[in-house]
Amino acid sequence: MTPHVLVVDDDKTLADSLAAVLEQHGFHASVAYSGADAVQCALHAPPDFILSDIFMEGIDGGDVAIAITETLPRCRVLLMSGAADTSRTLDKAQRRGHNFEVLTKPVLTDSLLDKLHA
Repeated sequence: MTPHVLVVDDDKTLADSLAAVLEQHGFHASVAYSGADAVQCALHAPPDFILSDIFMEGIDGGDVAIAITETLPRCRVLLMSGAADTSRTLDKAQRRGHNFEVLTKPVLTDSLLDKLHA
């Protein structure tokens, strides 16, 4: 079965680009351009992985990851950010029992694929 990755980013170009790269490397990728859309997408088509930007308008990536993994505990999460300080988001997730990994933007294809295949 082809692993399904839900890519979440309010930067539509980046989200679409990452989804295209994942598709080229054998994954099924879907895209959500906001945190609220990501939660709805995950409920309708449960992903194996979430690749989400942290800092977005409305629901941020940390809250998206928490909401989805509380409903879908087998879903693996990779967060991404171009900002240096992600500690507030990660601390909030850890207080709720979640330990999410953060990739630095721009996300390198080889690094992303290594994480997804781990």
